[in-house]
Amino acid sequence: MSTRADLRLWSSLAEADEGGVRQALEEGADVNHVSNGGGRPLHSAALRSSSRLVRILLDCGALCDVTDDEGFTPLMVASLNGHTEVVQELLKGGADPKMRRPEQFGGDTALHMVTNTDEGEVLRALLEAGADPNACASGMDGKTPLHLAAEFGRENLAELLANHPNCAVDLRDARGHTPARLAKESCPRLSLYLDLCCGAKSHSDKRLIAAVRRSDAEEVRAALDEGADLSLQGPEDGGTLLHLASQDSSGQILEMLLSRGASVDAKTSQGFTALMVAAKRGATDALVHLLAHRADPKLAAPDGTTALHLAMQSQDSSAVTALLDAGVDVNATTRDGTTPLHVAAASGAIGLAHLLLGDPLCLDPIGGRSPAQVAREAGHLEFAMFIEQVVDGSVQLLQEDFSVVVSQPVPPSPGVYRNLSEPYRGRVLIINYREFSIGDSGTRHGSERDVANLRKVFRNMSYHVEVHQDLDQEATIEVLNNFRSNEDLAKVDSMFVCMLSHGIDRDTFYTSDMKRMDVSAVRKKFKDQDCPLMKGKPKVFLFNFCRGKTTECFSGKSIADDLPPSDSEVEEPPEKDEAPRDMLTLYASTEGFKAFRVSQGTFFVLSLCKVLAAHAHNTDMLTMAQKLDQVMTARRRATTPEAQSFAFKKLFLNPLKPSTA
Repeated sequence: MSTRADLRLWSSLAEADEGGVRQALEEGADVNHVSNGGGRPLHSAALRSSSRLVRILLDCGALCDVTDDEGFTPLMVASLNGHTEVVQELLKGGADPKMRRPEQFGGDTALHMVTNTDEGEVLRALLEAGADPNACASGMDGKTPLHLAAEFGRENLAELLANHPNCAVDLRDARGHTPARLAKESCPRLSLYLDLCCGAKSHSDKRLIAAVRRSDAEEVRAALDEGADLSLQGPEDGGTLLHLASQDSSGQILEMLLSRGASVDAKTSQGFTALMVAAKRGATDALVHLLAHRADPKLAAPDGTTALHLAMQSQDSSAVTALLDAGVDVNATTRDGTTPLHVAAASGAIGLAHLLLGDPLCLDPIGGRSPAQVAREAGHLEFAMFIEQVVDGSVQLLQEDFSVVVSQPVPPSPGVYRNLSEPYRGRVLIINYREFSIGDSGTRHGSERDVANLRKVFRNMSYHVEVHQDLDQEATIEVLNNFRSNEDLAKVDSMFVCMLSHGIDRDTFYTSDMKRMDVSAVRKKFKDQDCPLMKGKPKVFLFNFCRGKTTECFSGKSIADDLPPSDSEVEEPPEKDEAPRDMLTLYASTEGFKAFRVSQGTFFVLSLCKVLAAHAHNTDMLTMAQKLDQVMTARRRATTPEAQSFAFKKLFLNPLKPSTA
């Protein structure tokens, strides 16, 4: 029977009351008292993430390795809940990290249990204390901790385990599965990494694989210099380091591997090249680097799947455009008759269909289900009607050449920015909001044409272009933050940020989840103090949205005067803020006016692209803004654009090479 002191001890533990615990122990409470479920006070302290309570109990004689009625030790309880400090305290107190639960409860260890969380420090502490990374849990089909980390997609934990010198990465569970096999569904990237680890023959090899996964260029170079095997392949799936790097590594990693002899068109056992991997992930930067090293865009897997099919699945317009520019077969057909246009139809991706149909070689498939049929079966009626109208000729796709004029570049001077970097003059970020959470009534039809036009003209001027589509506010902020902190900005002399959306007043637009973004909040991210990589360099912002109380016009009609209200999510600027410098902002319309838009895009973007193509070779950006104003005001019903300059000098875009468009 519990004494009053025992009851006080348990109640104090439940409330994490250190004083109450001490008092109960002083009054004679049993530090190893057993509860109805077989638990001890130390189990309760471990559950509540209090290392101080654990130390109090240990100092008073609590037993570390006692088990409850289900075989859990306090260390297991703390590991299962990811309580790092408690785990460390228990290990200091002598807890055994190798203990297993009884077979009837699974036979798992604390190391198995930490995979329930993503706490790398807990796992690290257990391994350093001697936990067995190869312990097999009989009640879990003989899985090791690495099997569980792989199955749950715990990339951080899996890497810590795989890099442990005693870890057997290729162990199979009772069903014959390796950790790499279990990760295929939850995390293909992790599966490839683990399979490569199975093929590693030295510490240098593992070091190289981990460095590629983390996109650590210096570590990659060091591992290669140390003698790591560049030709590594996973024994199960046949993936290579280049496949791993192509998922989302920086161009620097890819360049390093390719320059040292990595095979650009090596295939996995399923027939996938690194280019296909990049296309499937929507990793456009990697895809462009691979194409630059002559990766063959026409290669196909055994079932006929090409990189273009996979890029259509990822719905990355930049990847699709890059592949089309590289000469991929736009009509490639899989074994079941699926073309890239069928893939677009299945998802209702009209913007991607525009890109495909803009290719003069793109044909409407003959025989089998047509893309229009696929779209109708998937419920994308607008897409089906669009395809049918294109096929019967009632809709003509707008084709723009934007052949850029090239001349001798303008050198920098006190009043002229330097803009001579190679291979890219600068970097361009385009964020287009076509679909909104208010439904079809808010869809910005034709905006995909704007993206295609902007991307084409900037590429023709030797700018690197990054495109994102239909982001919510949180994703928009993340993309802007990633763009401003991208180390590649240090390698270029200028940058553009293009935001295409619905507007609600002079300086506010909507993200796809109908949350508000302010122009000043976007610009602020690129001030010198927030974006040191672009300090002193020209930064141009293009905002294509209405600046009145109505949204953009489509075919001359306003959508809705009042879009649903939403809470402002824009951070308030600090009391003392840095003034913007070296910035130019171009708006599609003047304050209080709508931006005219038709199914082929906005007149602002089309006019801007024409001006850039014709005049960027010898005209600075501010003067081109004036030319843009002249072009737009000459058009009936069009509004005039507006430019805002913040200590902005002359910027000559200096197109690098003759256009091949």
